[in-house]
Order: sequence, then structure tokens, then C-alpha cells
Amino acid sequence: MNLKWSLVPSFAEHPRIGYKLDRARRETVTEKPSFRNASKRQRCLMLADGFNEWRREGMTKQPFHIRMNYQHPFAFAGLWER
Repeated sequence: MNLKWSLVPSFAEHPRIGYKLDRARRETVTEKPSFRNASKRQRCLMLADGFNEWRREGMTKQPFHIRMNYQHPFAFAGLWER
């Protein structure tokens, strides 16, 4: 099953803003308005068997899948809002 995740802040006027908010940086998560409230009390662990990253090849971007050796599941930090 492929799932898409992103964060739609409570102050967002349209849910599409979530497409731009799929990664929070540890160094700035408490400073950015989009992540500030969720980083205080709405943290979670997300289980996965892999995730996609983008690699730039010339003028295009190519997705590639990253996973653990032997396809073991792992967890990474997440934020959530209603």
C-alpha cells in the first residue's frame, strides 16, 4: 500500500499546502510557523518499510526508493495535526 503524507497546519486556507510540507528539519522545527504547534505536543513515530527521495539528474528529478537491508521495518519521527 502506498501512502502519501504531509502536514496541513491548522491555519491553512487550503489542504493543498500540505504538498509542500512533507519534511520538517530538526534544526528549525520549533521556529517555523507551519510546524511549531505540532512539534510541542503532537509527535508520533511512523512505521515504514521504506521511503522515496528525489535525485536531480540534469534538469529532471528522478525518484528512488530507500529501505533498510533485508526490508526490515523501521520508525521515524512524525508530526500530526487534525
